Amino acid sequence: SSLTKSKESSSMSEDSNSSSNNNDVNGDYVSDDDVSKSDNSSEAASADGLTIPSGGGSTTGTGDRRESTTIRRRDPQLRMIRVIVFMVLFVAGVIVCAFVFYSARSAQTAEFDLRWTDQSEHIGDAFISEAASKMSNVDAFAITVQSHALLNRGQIGATWPLVSLPEFSYRASSILTNARAETLAMIPRVETNEKRMWEDYSVDHQGWREEGFAFQERFPDALQGSTGHGEHGGEQHDHRQLIEEMTHGMASGTNESSSQLRSIAEVIWNVHDGKPVRETGYGPYFPLWQHVPVHPGFPWVNYNMADVDIDIEAIQVVLNSENAVLGKYFDLSKASHGHDFPQVDEQYQENENLQYRRMAEMEHDASMDHNPNMSYGIPAASLWYPIFDEFDGNRTVVALLDVTVRFDSFFLHSLPPNANGIYCVVSNPCGQVFTFKIENEMVEFLGFDDLHEVEYEDYVLTQEMEVEGSTFTGIPLNDDYCRWKVDVYPSYQMEIAFYDNTPAIYAGAMAAIFIFTGLLLLLYDYLVERRQRYLADTANKTNAIVSSLFPDVVRDRLFENKNHSNVKKFMNDPSLGVDQTEGVRSGSAPIADLFPDCTVMFGDIAGFTAWSSAREPSQVFILLETVYGAFDKIAKRHGVFKVETIGDCYLAVTGLPDPQADHAIRMVKFSMACIDQVKELTKELEVSLGPDTADISFRIGLHSGPVTAGVLRGEKSRFQLFGDTVNTAARMESLGKAGMIQVSQETAMLIQDGGKGQWLRKRQDKVQAKGKGQLETYWINPSNRLDPGSKRQSMRRLHSSTTSEAENAQRQRLINWNVDLFSSLLKKVVMQRQKRAFKRRSSKHDLMQDDSSRHSFAGLIDDPVDNTLPRDEVTEAIKLHKVVGARIDQMEDLDSFELDPEVTEQLTEFIKAVSCLYHDNHFHNFEHACNVTMAARKFLCRVVSPDSHHAYTYGITNDPMIQFAIVFSALIHDLDHTGVSNFQLIKEGARIAALYDNKSVAEQNSVDLAWQLLTSPEYSDLLHAICATDDDYRRFRQLVVNAVLATDIFDKELVEFRNNRWKRAFHPDHASEHDDLDLKATIVLEHIIQTSDVGHTMQHWHMYQKWNQRLFFEMYEAYLNGRGDKDPSLGWYKGEMWFFDNYVIPLGKKLKECKVFGVASDECLNYALQNRKEWEEKGEAIVEDLVQKYKSQYQTEDDQPMSSRTRSSKGSEEDV
Repeated sequence: SSLTKSKESSSMSEDSNSSSNNNDVNGDYVSDDDVSKSDNSSEAASADGLTIPSGGGSTTGTGDRRESTTIRRRDPQLRMIRVIVFMVLFVAGVIVCAFVFYSARSAQTAEFDLRWTDQSEHIGDAFISEAASKMSNVDAFAITVQSHALLNRGQIGATWPLVSLPEFSYRASSILTNARAETLAMIPRVETNEKRMWEDYSVDHQGWREEGFAFQERFPDALQGSTGHGEHGGEQHDHRQLIEEMTHGMASGTNESSSQLRSIAEVIWNVHDGKPVRETGYGPYFPLWQHVPVHPGFPWVNYNMADVDIDIEAIQVVLNSENAVLGKYFDLSKASHGHDFPQVDEQYQENENLQYRRMAEMEHDASMDHNPNMSYGIPAASLWYPIFDEFDGNRTVVALLDVTVRFDSFFLHSLPPNANGIYCVVSNPCGQVFTFKIENEMVEFLGFDDLHEVEYEDYVLTQEMEVEGSTFTGIPLNDDYCRWKVDVYPSYQMEIAFYDNTPAIYAGAMAAIFIFTGLLLLLYDYLVERRQRYLADTANKTNAIVSSLFPDVVRDRLFENKNHSNVKKFMNDPSLGVDQTEGVRSGSAPIADLFPDCTVMFGDIAGFTAWSSAREPSQVFILLETVYGAFDKIAKRHGVFKVETIGDCYLAVTGLPDPQADHAIRMVKFSMACIDQVKELTKELEVSLGPDTADISFRIGLHSGPVTAGVLRGEKSRFQLFGDTVNTAARMESLGKAGMIQVSQETAMLIQDGGKGQWLRKRQDKVQAKGKGQLETYWINPSNRLDPGSKRQSMRRLHSSTTSEAENAQRQRLINWNVDLFSSLLKKVVMQRQKRAFKRRSSKHDLMQDDSSRHSFAGLIDDPVDNTLPRDEVTEAIKLHKVVGARIDQMEDLDSFELDPEVTEQLTEFIKAVSCLYHDNHFHNFEHACNVTMAARKFLCRVVSPDSHHAYTYGITNDPMIQFAIVFSALIHDLDHTGVSNFQLIKEGARIAALYDNKSVAEQNSVDLAWQLLTSPEYSDLLHAICATDDDYRRFRQLVVNAVLATDIFDKELVEFRNNRWKRAFHPDHASEHDDLDLKATIVLEHIIQTSDVGHTMQHWHMYQKWNQRLFFEMYEAYLNGRGDKDPSLGWYKGEMWFFDNYVIPLGKKLKECKVFGVASDECLNYALQNRKEWEEKGEAIVEDLVQKYKSQYQTEDDQPMSSRTRSSKGSEEDV
């Protein structure tokens, strides 16, 4: 935005830079006269600066340095070899270091792969061998039971199912220990006709329970090995302690343990609806009989095991296949007596689940230290083993052994050495899966799911459980029913243990070797360079002699002339060469040419700098991209070549690269299309970019003539134009007028020759162009309008109906912009409210309460705060909601979210009504309210906050209600302003002043009018979208009242109140942290509205001048109408100085102290200081000019003041 081509500063910039080069750093162009002067002065300086010391001493000056450089570079082959050597050394070092690093890393990877292969195979083999071991031990016990049954049959004639194994606990405990099982139970097969006989038998022979319980009490260590965790489990659990609790928990200190056992059921039974009931179905039945360990609680003897859901299929498979079956898993921590029995009512239970629930709790607590994500549970399954009536021949399954085994026992007793971070995923085809993690000597249960790390999917080793036949009976493990397998995976924890810094150390060592070699080469190069310097000094002495005879220019040409006899030997010396820059090292000629017939256009956005000072950076780029993007499309249609854009300047040319006979006509058509396009686009963009956007216009200058154009090579090569034609075109633009096209006389002649002379209108005054003198120029006037120099005709057009339509169109654009702005903010309010409601998952009762609160505004609207005035509602600190989460400007799906059509329609009508309630004052009008709104929105967007950090900005960035309230307050803060101050209203004794106790009259009136409008029935949907509850309503009103009343900066009580509050807020000793946050937040919100209200003083000078003039006109008009005691022009200069020093600048400093606005506070303060300085220099003259402007524009011929202005912006009566 700071192009030197714009305004009069263009000429000044060229004066200061013309002595150095043909175009300055800002892209401006200078005349050929300036260039020639520069060359002459440089030439003279070189000649004057040359000194030949006596005795052949060294010379000084530019020529000496140039020749010294030439001599040092006279052997390009040597320099190239030097570069190649270092490049080869560098590339070789990189390759060798990379090779060493990746070789060492590959060795580590191979070591990991080898270790993983060994450990995974070890775990897979252990899975199979442990299963075979369990089968072998259970098979031995089955032989014992079967032998005993055959012996009884031969001795006493007892047959199945009337079989009981004597000393069952003694025999079974060894099997549990060797098989590393939890429980073992013998379950006879009882047919329907044997049911009654069995029930009598079980009652008469239940003495084994007392025997087993006594065994457990006498030998508590006998069952310790049954779980198999004592050796490797560490702190997982103390099984002996659990057995002691089981046997002594009911009657501590008594030896009568058998008396603690409850009687068994006298019938075969099952569980129905939580109650034990007699089994009434048909057999065969599988009643639970002898088992170990014996539990003192609810006796499950004679419970029909065929009634357990997960056991029904397994039992049927055993009966049909006569194979052993490892059934589906169940959670042992939730099981009863080591079995997955159904739940019975509490009245039948005593000490149920004690053992394994305690066991799971101990294991979980111990493993939490190693793995915080460990799940609670003990996966186990029943191993069903058949018992036959005969050893061979035609045998029948007459009983089953039910052995409960924990799945971690398949791994614990055969862990590979140094196993660390191995995942074992155990699963079966029946859809059951759970995961263990082996770490050191512990097997940790992670959960009932596949929880391995997916990054190691390709490393899996799968081992299926397969046992071909047991030792004695040859019974295999059935592989058709829910066949279990284990998938073993490594983890990042395991892999990372194999990687260390060894590869980096090896690579670093190799790099050090190459660096040392490079340093040796550098030392060698230094020695060679020192020799070159000696040669250069010798050459300088020779050059001094030549320079003393010829000027620098002649000398250079002499050395470049290869045919000159005096330098032939010098030029043919192979150690010297032509000095080449980096850009043309290849030796190719530059791409450049002269185009004799061209028309150059310079275009500049008038008012852009002032406009951009009030916008966000993103809005500035939206304008430039939109406008210049449209220009590019127009250029393609008209055959215009776009050269470049520099800031807000647009440079284009016709007549190149291909010649165009009508280049001037083409450029004029393109320029006119650009002027019209800017007018249309700025009106459209005003809806999204805010007020004053439509006031932007484009200024264009054209000149025709020869142009030198080509590719200027370098780090950033560009196509560039050079020559006097370019300079003159820049003068035409900078000396032109906004919205118009100024052309030189040369271009005008080409237009005339092209038959478009009607487009031209000669400029009345000649322009003074630097380096050109006075030039005669022309305006492009294609529509052949009336002479704009006629003041009478201009005044007619000013008061025509067209102007009225333009004002209405501008008002509608401002309304549309406000609707778009408020809609986006209201969307965030509604979205956040919906998200909070979704998180709470409110019940229907809650929703009814919320709905009822929606209709409770009536009492608040009729009597908002006990009929108090808005000024009395001002509070020191507003209680703000703490909303933790993403910033509201980072909400997802905001664009896809839509407000209800009724809300959008009411919002549009509300803003129309607000615009009608503004008087057509010079300053306090709807346009100014929109500018304040835009400034407030800009400040809210510039609040700097880390993501989801509530305290840093006191909740402003996280609460959309706050942002909506601030922008709402900015829009309505001057509602119904009459164009005179509160002081004048009080002095006149106006009824409205008495109504508000002669305090903050205009501000309180604005709040009441806006609130009366918002709470009227026709805007009920809009109100409920803003405020869903009574609490929202009160908070929204409090925010608006505090914000609007903050704009009264001349009420002494309020000023003193705010100053005292500022001191307390920013001294943390006076309040708690929470109070400080609310207090500081309130101050920040009020400072946003205060800064926005006087935002023109903290923006570009042109923007300050615009609104300062309007405020002066408003107060001067009031004075002329008798509504002011003093002529404002008499004290306006000093008043503005006082206002800057006592309010604006201190306010800017407070913004910086708030520490929430980032660079925005620095920007405001800098603009304020700059405007204050410029006003101090120009203010007095500006005041005089303001008086003359007002009189020339608004006073009649009789020199009488115009009557008070009315609301011309209010539109139709229907809108009101």
